[in-house]
Amino acid sequence: MLLTAQRVRSPWSRKEGINAFLFHHGAESAARIDWATPDLERVLQEEPGELVAELVDVVPGGNAVESYLDVLAPDGTSKQVILAELSRTTPELILRLGSQVRAGPVTLRLDARHLPASERVAEIQALKERLAALLAAPTPTFWHDKPPLVVRAGRTEEGWRYYLEDASAMRVRDFIGEDWNPPSVTVNDDVKADFQASDGDLLPQVLPTLVGLSAESALLLGGVVVRGVGGELLNEWPARVGVGIGYCLNCHRHHTLVSADHGLRCSNCEHQQVNDGLWVATLT
Repeated sequence: MLLTAQRVRSPWSRKEGINAFLFHHGAESAARIDWATPDLERVLQEEPGELVAELVDVVPGGNAVESYLDVLAPDGTSKQVILAELSRTTPELILRLGSQVRAGPVTLRLDARHLPASERVAEIQALKERLAALLAAPTPTFWHDKPPLVVRAGRTEEGWRYYLEDASAMRVRDFIGEDWNPPSVTVNDDVKADFQASDGDLLPQVLPTLVGLSAESALLLGGVVVRGVGGELLNEWPARVGVGIGYCLNCHRHHTLVSADHGLRCSNCEHQQVNDGLWVATLT
């Protein structure tokens, strides 16, 4: 299993909170993990498992991660074992921020480098309590099993045009009323680039216009995927696989990289890169 608790801040609502996620590996995925000497970063990138429960304060997707606590253990490891190892290793985790710590069957990693040293003990306690709450009452993701709304994106001479597929438009109309008519949204390349460099993911910002719903309300319908005219996946909100890994070399945020056709894509700014960027993060 993979557990992660992240203190996040939404770039569009500015809301802050702690999101926690629980993933199960299952026999097939677990067989591809070296449990004797597990590499937590590789598991996050290649074998995160299936998302089975979450406890969220802030709508997932494109958030800035300010601190995080990752826990890797074989499926079936008891809550008592996990929490005991967390308590026992707290001093070492604080001393070795960003590095994994092995404790019995559990592998852990804490990163709170953005916080003053005087606040790190309280921060790991808050993250630990969030994981304990998730383990005590695992809550299935309410949006994950719903089909997402599908937005099509096509190139124009100066940028991109976005519009809802007909079937998705009908779902939105059923949700908010028959009088609603789906618009299209056109964003030129310069505006898109400037926005993503300063404020992060563009998609949640255009949702109120595009689908007539706030980002939070769109989540009730399963979130949104953006596909090109050929059906290729261009964006997904929230991301349905994994929790994000590594360090984006463009927007300089941690835990935002997800798998893409040719390497990794930042869920915050859409930047694509061929590696996890952690070699740069260690220099900052």
